[in-house]
Order: sequence, then structure tokens, then C-alpha cells
Amino acid sequence: MDKYQVRRYLKEQRARLTYRQRLAKSEKIMATLIEQLKGYKKIGFYINKNDEVMTLEFLPYFLEHFDVIAATVVDEEDGTMEFRQFTNVKQLKEGYVGILEPLEGDVISKEDLDVILVPMLGYDKYCNRIGYGKGYYDRYLEDYKGLKIGLGFVEQNLSKIPTEDHDVRLDKVITDREVIDLPSYLR
Repeated sequence: MDKYQVRRYLKEQRARLTYRQRLAKSEKIMATLIEQLKGYKKIGFYINKNDEVMTLEFLPYFLEHFDVIAATVVDEEDGTMEFRQFTNVKQLKEGYVGILEPLEGDVISKEDLDVILVPMLGYDKYCNRIGYGKGYYDRYLEDYKGLKIGLGFVEQNLSKIPTEDHDVRLDKVITDREVIDLPSYLR
């Protein structure tokens, strides 16, 4: 399958999950994430859309327990993305493709973020991910030195994600069943 077919297949897989299934799976993922983030203080957060792992519902906890929470703001015209800090869910407004974004707030450089959470359509056991095809995260994460964590449902797992040279591999994938760490031979 090429990337287009993989994306279509993965969207269909994820869409089969009911709201209750997604919520229960998201609760497991977020509980595991909280354990994995012990010792980290500054988190680059993504706000879910559609059928993604539900991050928005857990945002109040993160705002209360971490020093810095910053979310993505996309500039569609120049194809870039940045993270802006916010302290309250009420600061989020609908932005790029309907995703809630902190349209005001300090820009936080990637060097100042300990961890960046990454949305995805699918992943494999080698911590490869496939996103929506616009490349925002791949470009942003290209030279990022912190921890890159993907969040996904087990239904989004493929044996092998098709990759290209510009695709950025994650350090870790957290699912409702397991935590996949980047194999040491790929570091």
C-alpha cells in the first residue's frame, strides 16, 4: 500500500471505534502517559480532532501538574507550526482545520520543550508514524532533541509504516495496550 491507501485504511480503522471505546482507550493511554512523563516539566501538547486519542478531556490535569503546557498553532500560508503556551482551556480558539489553538500566548521554542506529544494516523513497532500528509510535525521535529511521544490506539498499528527520508521517527509510542520504545539499534 502507498501512503494514500495507508491513510485511508487507518482513518477507517479509527472511525470504527465508538465514542465510548475511544474514551476508555484514551483514559488508559493518558494514565500511561502521565506515568511516562514523571520528571518532565515542559510539554508540547496537541489538541485532538475527530477520532484521535482524546487529549482535550485531560488537559486540565496537565495544566495543573506541569510547569509549561504549549499547544500547536499552524500557519497554513507558510507551512509552519509553532507551540504557544497557555494556562487555561478558555484560551483556546478554533484554528487550523478546526483544531483548538492558543491564538495568544508566548511562543515556546522547541529547545525549551522537554517532550512533544505527536498525533498520528498510524504507527509501527519501529516507532515510525504516519500523519495526515502535510508534514508539519516532520518539519518541526527534524532537529528536535527532546522526547517525541506518539499517542495512538492499538487499531492504528501496522506491521510496517511506509516511510520516506523526511519522515521523523518517534522515541516512544503509547497505546491502550503497550508502550513501544524506539529500538536501541535505530537510535
